[in-house]
Amino acid sequence: MFLFNVVEDPMERANLKERQKDVYDRLITKWLKWNGTMLPEIDESATGNFTGAQFADHIGTQPTSRKADNPGPPPQ
Repeated sequence: MFLFNVVEDPMERANLKERQKDVYDRLITKWLKWNGTMLPEIDESATGNFTGAQFADHIGTQPTSRKADNPGPPPQ
């Protein structure tokens, strides 16, 4: 995962995840709490993805496993 200041770094070149760990941890905790209120993903809802063989701007993208990718519970 990444943390960028898109106002000062619109090209997203400097990952601030380690330099601003408190901000990163706070945002991840909030996101996991919010995500916990969403319906869980199920394998049957997987739609697949496009790869570099199909679209030039997807270079390096591998096919998905078509398995649900549910994150763990929020940190306590």
